[in-house]
Amino acid sequence: MTAGTDDGPTPRDRVFFIGPNKCGTTSLHRLFQAAGIPALHWRTREPRYLALTMVNNMSLGRRPFAGLDHDHVAFSDLFYAGATTYLEGFRRFRAIHAAYPDAFFVLNTRPVEDWLRSRCAHVSAQKGAMLDRVTQATGLGRDAVVAAWRAMFETHHAEVRRHFGNHRRFLEFDISRDDPQRLVDFFAPVHALDARAWARYNATDHAGATPA
Repeated sequence: MTAGTDDGPTPRDRVFFIGPNKCGTTSLHRLFQAAGIPALHWRTREPRYLALTMVNNMSLGRRPFAGLDHDHVAFSDLFYAGATTYLEGFRRFRAIHAAYPDAFFVLNTRPVEDWLRSRCAHVSAQKGAMLDRVTQATGLGRDAVVAAWRAMFETHHAEVRRHFGNHRRFLEFDISRDDPQRLVDFFAPVHALDARAWARYNATDHAGATPA
C-alpha cells in the first residue's frame, strides 16, 4: 500500500529508478506491484515507452512523465531502442529530479562487467537483440557500442553520486549484494513493501556473451 489521496499519488509518493535496465528493473517493478503500488516498467500497455514519453514531454516544456504521473507511482527501465532512435532515459536524472524534487530516487546497480554481459546477451521477444538494435539506431559497430556503454555506466554513477550526495531520498542499491530489506526500510513509512516479494525476474543467460 502507498500513501496518497483519492486524486492520485502525491509528489512525495513518487519513485524513480535511475539506474540502467538489466540492473534489476523488473524485480524492482514487481516488488512495488506486489505491494499494490501502481508502477510502470519500460512501457504502458498502449504501448507508450517511458523513455520516449519523457523526451516528448520535455520537448514541450512539460514534466517528464506528464500524462502518466497522476496514476502511477514508480517508474523503471527508462530505455528505448528502435530502428532510428536510441534513448537512455535514466541519464536525464537531473531533469527528473528538478521536476519531482520531493520524490524518491534509487540508483539500481550491479558490477559493470556483469551488467555488460547481461545487456550483450539480452534478446526481447518483441524487439530482438538489444545490442543489435542499438548498433542499428546509432550506426556504430558492436565493439564501439559496448565501449560506450562501459564509459556511460561509470560516468552516470559518478554524476548521480555527486548530484544527490547524502540526500535523504536517494539510495544506491546493488542488486548483486544488497539485502532487499534496505529497500523496505528506505521507503517506509510512505510505501509499505515486503522483502519476501523480492525475486529475480527477466534475468538474462550470460553464456557466450563477452563484452568487448
